[in-house]
Amino acid sequence: MTAPIHVAEFVRLIQQSGVADERAIRNHLTGLGIDLEEGDARSVAEILVRDGLLTQFQADQLLQGKWRGFHVGKYRILERIGSGGMGQVFLCRHIQLPSLIAMKVLPPSKASSPSALGRFYREARAAASLDHPHLVRTHDIGQDGELHYIIMEYIHGPNLLDVVKKSGPLSIERTVTYLYHIADALDYAHKKGLVHRDIKPSNILIDRYGRAKLLDLGLARFCHDEEDNLTVMYDDKMVLGTADYVAPEQIANSHHADIRADIYSLGATAYYLLAGHPIFPTGTVSQKLIWHGTKEPAPIRQIRPDVPEELAAVVMRMLAKEARQRYQTPAELQAALLPLLPLDPPALPVEEMPRYSPLVMRLLGEAGVPNPNLVRTPPPRHRGTIHPAAVKEAVAQAACPPKLWHQAAVATVPPPGIMTTPPPVATTRDGTLRSNLDTDRAALDQTPCAYRQPSPPAPRTSGPQPPTAPDSRLETAETPAAVSRSKTSRRWIRLLLFILLFLSIAGGALAAWGFCF
Repeated sequence: MTAPIHVAEFVRLIQQSGVADERAIRNHLTGLGIDLEEGDARSVAEILVRDGLLTQFQADQLLQGKWRGFHVGKYRILERIGSGGMGQVFLCRHIQLPSLIAMKVLPPSKASSPSALGRFYREARAAASLDHPHLVRTHDIGQDGELHYIIMEYIHGPNLLDVVKKSGPLSIERTVTYLYHIADALDYAHKKGLVHRDIKPSNILIDRYGRAKLLDLGLARFCHDEEDNLTVMYDDKMVLGTADYVAPEQIANSHHADIRADIYSLGATAYYLLAGHPIFPTGTVSQKLIWHGTKEPAPIRQIRPDVPEELAAVVMRMLAKEARQRYQTPAELQAALLPLLPLDPPALPVEEMPRYSPLVMRLLGEAGVPNPNLVRTPPPRHRGTIHPAAVKEAVAQAACPPKLWHQAAVATVPPPGIMTTPPPVATTRDGTLRSNLDTDRAALDQTPCAYRQPSPPAPRTSGPQPPTAPDSRLETAETPAAVSRSKTSRRWIRLLLFILLFLSIAGGALAAWGFCF
């Protein structure tokens, strides 16, 4: 259909598309005093987007005369939020429910290709088998006519490629946090026998809490899976991966690449996040594929001197040409990143949040996604905050046997070398916190701690053990002072009785003597 020129034609297309209530559109425009017969369609479209009755994507499509395809299955398309070689991704809303989802659609032109269609369904199968907080979840798969689609959770946040393009290289804290998150996701996938084979910045999303999430399993394969012969059957002459981030062994044979290829690609991604450009910023695709196996990238600290030496060493080991020289598992990579990891994930800056038309922002609010312009949601703790002093106390208690009831009480005055205030928190070169566990453990071994060297317990006797609770029959306790007073009282009583007895005897003798005379 030809593009509408007047308002009447535009409103008629809205009615045919079903994206909005025609009566509500007419009433709104009439209330604004707009001529529904002769008004300009483009100006009216801008008003409807501004007032939250259409999305920008819907208005753009209708202005081109395209009114079909706004509904796929049970979902209404709101905005286009991404595109790639395997199709386009749309933000959609369930027709009857307020939930928002991301829909990946395979174009009809690719659905006729056995390779593309097989890869598309392989992605759905791989993603549906995974459930991890740092992986974008897949909910459903379907077909509507010639359209094949995958339903995924919607992440309200940018991908790292767009973040770096817009804001430049990331901070050390954000880079380490995102690397750790993706390594965690890869560790989970690795245990499931999955290799991603397409780790790159555009495949990593950051949600509003600052958590990294890996998506796009279009090139993923299960190790030792006979059903994965689609890649061999249709892609045997192709290099699977992205030229700026693909591992050398994946270039040589994409079908035999293991998890260490993903670690290399994640290292190339880390280099991009820190430097602001790929490891080989110039050259053709063919040259880059050769250089991955033959040419060393420039040291990251040469490009960015504030990168800590420890982090630079981690990144360069991830980028080792030989797979056996890299970290062998994602768990090993996580262990290397842990000392550099900040206690809390850095929050996503508000200016990096996606900006959509008013209608989409309102629907996001109805679906439970806060508007970043109105509320600042604090990120949840990725891991508990443990003060080094608490670590020291836990180590000391774990190293010492529990005190017995008959052991002498420990003096309240600490011995020399025991700190009564928390020690200063060590920081990394970039300002992140570091654990003092090793330092404290060494200090603990050299300190004459009463907890570590208790006096030997007294020998056990056959006599009765002390009661665990006070005897209710005892009204007062026999303290040494009370016992002393009791003995003194008995002495005076005995003396008084002796005097009385003496006087009695003496009196009797005198009486007898007087009687005789």
